Amino acid sequence: MSQGGRGQSDRLRQGVLVTTARLVNLAVGFPKVTALVLIGACGRIGFDVAAEGQADGGVDASEPIDAPSLGPDDYVVRFTFDTLEVTNRRYADESGTRFAVCPSDLQCGTVAGGVFAGAAFFDETTELRVTSEPALETSSAYTVSFWMNVDVNESVACPVSKLVGSADGNSWQLCVNAPDRWTTYASSTGATNDAQTTATATFDAWHHVALRWDGTRSRITIDGAVNADVAASSVMFDGQDVILGFDIDSGTKVDYFTGYLDELRIYGRALSDADVVQLATPP
Repeated sequence: MSQGGRGQSDRLRQGVLVTTARLVNLAVGFPKVTALVLIGACGRIGFDVAAEGQADGGVDASEPIDAPSLGPDDYVVRFTFDTLEVTNRRYADESGTRFAVCPSDLQCGTVAGGVFAGAAFFDETTELRVTSEPALETSSAYTVSFWMNVDVNESVACPVSKLVGSADGNSWQLCVNAPDRWTTYASSTGATNDAQTTATATFDAWHHVALRWDGTRSRITIDGAVNADVAASSVMFDGQDVILGFDIDSGTKVDYFTGYLDELRIYGRALSDADVVQLATPP
């Protein structure tokens, strides 16, 4: 992310008193967007945006950029990461009833420029947890859809995981492993359903990722194209949390992610290829 400049404002917009502003230029393969970080007096950090050099069909500079209306809306949970509740140390999901919470003894990260508006920035100390519930234990099929931008090339970095068991199992997980390949891990009884892409991950660039399991196969879709596809007849689930920004193996925190996450959605079914292409299409 390149920083475009700094400014000050004291206007009230969308219920947030703006006291500090930072302009961030985003380059994600569509018309350049300048995102204005809003730090409010009410303990909330949010986002407003405007477009520069807009082409026909590009971003509407008169309204904040929202997440795409295209694509299925029957998700179980959706985090836009547009607003960090500083006092409560959490991001709320779209419904306002589920939260990605950071521990009290760690930094919460910050809201940064994302694909649509805000994005959660993770460094090597940022951890977020979403408490599990039956709706997130999608044992017949799932899709995990999100945008990610890897800022630092680690040997292993795991931005999203749904833990299972007490060792190193995951119902689903996405990691970037050396040699910079996207890899998904999904545990089943007595086996793992791991898949690794043939494509190499690129850094300092936004990519859409979808992890899908339809009850028979596990797939990784990168930027709308299926890049890994393996047989997977079952996946294990239990009541362990969804974690963001790191992994846990046998009780030890490992494989921290440095970069950005935006527009995380979890579905209780395997989306079609066409659905995923829609979700992978930026505004």
